[in-house]
Amino acid sequence: MENASKAVMIAGGVLIAIIVISLGMYIWGIGTGAFGSVEQKRAAELKEEQMVKFSQYVGVLYGSEVENCIRRVITFNELNGTDIKVYVQGLDTKICPKGYFNVASDLFDENNELIYALNQLLRNDQYKGELILDDNGNITGINFSTYKASDESEV
Repeated sequence: MENASKAVMIAGGVLIAIIVISLGMYIWGIGTGAFGSVEQKRAAELKEEQMVKFSQYVGVLYGSEVENCIRRVITFNELNGTDIKVYVQGLDTKICPKGYFNVASDLFDENNELIYALNQLLRNDQYKGELILDDNGNITGINFSTYKASDESEV
């Protein structure tokens, strides 16, 4: 009789252990699912914020607006840890060796003075802006090409 009661106590202990482990796994699953949905929500918010901020630079713009875009992209990259690049056709490669702007150091020389590249963007010249998107629809770059009013009539 003593052996039977010990067996029942052991079985009860095993059952309680299984219930506690199952409950722990269930709670862990809920926690990781919530974390994943928070990450997905943040990614969606970042994508929407990118579109709101930078879709205004699509189309025909003046050089001053391109300069403004470069500054906004650099600030956005620094605040959000993104790597959006701004490509501008026609800039001297000595002034902009990478061919694009994406960090603050692209705007300043070794003496921390504003580089000449932005002065090459003639404020009254026109540029045509296009967004460059990845497979997920996130902005990876903005491309500005020189624009002439006659470009529209050729299309």
